[in-house]
Amino acid sequence: MKTNIDFLSTKFNENTGVDKQTKCEIVARVMIEKLPISRAEFVNVICKRHPEVSPSGSFTCVAKTTCKPTDKYDKTVGQRIAETKAQRKVYAKASIIYNAVARYLEQKASDMDMLVVNCYFSQRQAIKHVEMLDNVQNKF
Repeated sequence: MKTNIDFLSTKFNENTGVDKQTKCEIVARVMIEKLPISRAEFVNVICKRHPEVSPSGSFTCVAKTTCKPTDKYDKTVGQRIAETKAQRKVYAKASIIYNAVARYLEQKASDMDMLVVNCYFSQRQAIKHVEMLDNVQNKF
């Protein structure tokens, strides 16, 4: 499935003490170069509203899992669970970013539609003006 997300790094941190927690930190990046907006637009539209997203499109998601007191701690299982939770957060954040880009493009399309309508009415006005001038000229 195409998501245009680069997973740049994944780090794990285990606490095998009483809590038996595993933390996963993923640094990901939305591929700005594949979006239908310029880098400058991305910075103005996304980074200003979402300061956790860098101008390069990268962001960090962290998730942790805690082993139940009755369960036997397994490092690999804990890492996989924490990583999957962090990946879910990456996809959720990317969805928010892509949705913001879509809203921006919809606004741009709406602006263009308004220009088309304005041009149509201006054209109609020019036609009426020419017709009026023709009528005036024909009276002389």
